[in-house]
Amino acid sequence: MFWRFAVSAGFGVVAIAMLNGMAVPSRAQAPAGSAGVTDRNGTRATAFSARAGAVISGTLAAHSGSRDSQFIAVSFDDSWKGKRFTLVFRAAPNRTERLDVAYVLADGSDGEIRQGTGEARLTNLSFPVGTQVFRVSAVAATDLPYTLTFEDVAPLPAGEEHEPNDAPALANDLPADGTISGGADGPSDFDAYRVHVTGPPTLFRIACDCPQADRLAVMGADGNDEILVSDFPGGKAIVSGVLFAAGDHIVRVRGDAGRYTLHVTATGAAPIEAGGAPPPIDAPVTAVDEVEPNGDRATALPLALDSSRGGVTDFTNDIDMYRFTLLGRTPVH
Repeated sequence: MFWRFAVSAGFGVVAIAMLNGMAVPSRAQAPAGSAGVTDRNGTRATAFSARAGAVISGTLAAHSGSRDSQFIAVSFDDSWKGKRFTLVFRAAPNRTERLDVAYVLADGSDGEIRQGTGEARLTNLSFPVGTQVFRVSAVAATDLPYTLTFEDVAPLPAGEEHEPNDAPALANDLPADGTISGGADGPSDFDAYRVHVTGPPTLFRIACDCPQADRLAVMGADGNDEILVSDFPGGKAIVSGVLFAAGDHIVRVRGDAGRYTLHVTATGAAPIEAGGAPPPIDAPVTAVDEVEPNGDRATALPLALDSSRGGVTDFTNDIDMYRFTLLGRTPVH
């Protein structure tokens, strides 16, 4: 068996192998700074493995109007701790298909997803050491070459939120001083924050300087919004009388664009609902012990005779209701 090869000026390595009596080149290993997606990788379990920082390239197949997806498992080492970056999914030049790039949770659901034409970005990402899975997908009339790159790598500033934090399970921990700054990283971007409380139940005040937000919510234990503010006069929202017992609680902000600052501040000891003593009837008006939500008959707060309650109407259409019980004919004022 004979063969001939030539190498021009430069550096290169050629390996020859025998397969079924034919000479074939051995598979080249991708350089450390790049990774080529070489098979279908159509499920999370079969995700292609790559290192953070590599330029990842692949091709999405044409599927007669249906979407093709590939999953990529990215490993982050110690060098990525405390850093943030943008993950950019780009189609080949001059391709204008709608692209989706998603961060995929362990259960297979999307923790965060962004779309774009010819390019889609997951911005402001930060991860601990470990492996995270992403999915790229598109509907293409012909095979669609793409790249997935790590861009805008920089230190994560203290007191700043980071993605992914759309879902409560991915909530950022609120700093010890109760203040964090953030920004909308796409249309209807949710940012979830975890408030950790120790000790006895405590009343909190939640304030947001959110000029472009449209939603501020405190989530209940059932995962639904227990308190919801959707009006931001002057670009601000305030909710007083939020009762948090010991444990973790979730506060979420939603917006389409712009920056905001969220403040969560302890304001008072437990009210009577949580074992506190009712304030005297002559307590000052500034002694607030109202607990939200209390905007309907079902959530009306108890008012004991010969005592008082103080509250705050914080937001548009904030209704506070109270209830008391009289035994027989009792004059009250």
